[in-house]
Amino acid sequence: MLDLAMTSARRLLVVLTILTVLIPSAGPVLAAISSKTKPLPPPPPSRWRAPVYVAPAPPPVPQPPPGPDGDPLPAPLGVDEGILVDASNGKVLWAVNANQPRPPASLTKILTALVVLQRAKLDDTQTVTDEAYNAPGANTYAKPGWTYSVEDMLWGLLLVSGNDMAISLAQKVSPDGTVAGFVRLMNEEAAALGATSTLMANPHGMDAPSHVSTARDLALLTMVAMKDPTFATMVGTIKHSIPWDGGQHTHLLINHNKLLGLYPGTIGVKTGYTNGSGNSLASEATRNGHTLLAIVLNAKSPAGYNDSKALYDWGFLNFDALEAKATDVIVPLTAASSVPAAAKKAGVPLAEAAAGVVPSSHPEHDPVPLDDVLLGVVVASVIGAWFLSSRRGTNDAYRGGPRGSES
Repeated sequence: MLDLAMTSARRLLVVLTILTVLIPSAGPVLAAISSKTKPLPPPPPSRWRAPVYVAPAPPPVPQPPPGPDGDPLPAPLGVDEGILVDASNGKVLWAVNANQPRPPASLTKILTALVVLQRAKLDDTQTVTDEAYNAPGANTYAKPGWTYSVEDMLWGLLLVSGNDMAISLAQKVSPDGTVAGFVRLMNEEAAALGATSTLMANPHGMDAPSHVSTARDLALLTMVAMKDPTFATMVGTIKHSIPWDGGQHTHLLINHNKLLGLYPGTIGVKTGYTNGSGNSLASEATRNGHTLLAIVLNAKSPAGYNDSKALYDWGFLNFDALEAKATDVIVPLTAASSVPAAAKKAGVPLAEAAAGVVPSSHPEHDPVPLDDVLLGVVVASVIGAWFLSSRRGTNDAYRGGPRGSES
């Protein structure tokens, strides 16, 4: 029995010895075997994804306008030609290529309206002709044969830039009833006012050879036109209705100048665009008792609105500094006449209405210079005194000498 137990113990010791030798060498073998097996594929992606919150980008912070020596039109804004003027005194506060001639587009209609207002009464009438109906570009599409007052045609000219109304008004005011005759009046008026770089070929502003103006000239013409209350009222109105279908209906006109609603304080005046001119805009804005006038030609922003707003922000912010250093001044050579619309309707001549003089029934005469009047009074007084003195001396001699004083 004891021998059997000893034999079992020896066998167990041999088995343990063999296992002690074999187990350490089994690790590399198992690792080699496991390296030859392919890894299990990853689980299929889930169709549902948890929403990822992305914070919205903060709105861009508008940069403050630069100082008086900074660039008021930083990139990407900019214009080919432009000018900023104090409308109250004509001081030029900023300018770029302001004397470079280029197509003025519908800013032409500022001069067109100015000439009409100086030479026609608002209640005068004009019938739309075939030539007017077929005018190129923007139109009101009033039909041939329809009759309008000059006032209604001016609304169509200035609010919706109607080229048909430009032709109609030109035919009304022209000395010979032709558009060419009216264009001569336009060029004469521009030259008289000092807009010497302006040459018009038509009354509506469509591109044409030798139809040019400059930012400076357009600023001058706008200053003059804005002194007419009828013009200023019209270009500052957002919408207005005129008769339509021969007076059977009304037609609503919406002002093309969107700056009236985009920039607080805007009071006018006119948009323009042609292929040759690009975006052009003449405008005026008022703030803190100051009125600025901006002309931008071939503007890079839509219709020139952003450029004009940047100019106004800069101009009003730096107004005092810009006024102090301004040396260039735009002064019309002929003073603008501010004629009430009622006076025009009554047919009062332009100069007399501006002076508040009621026209008389006497024929007009050339005015006599004041110096000549004073000289005439002095000469007449001397002659009269000499004549009376001579008669008194003669009478005294006839009567026997001077008479005594009477009580």
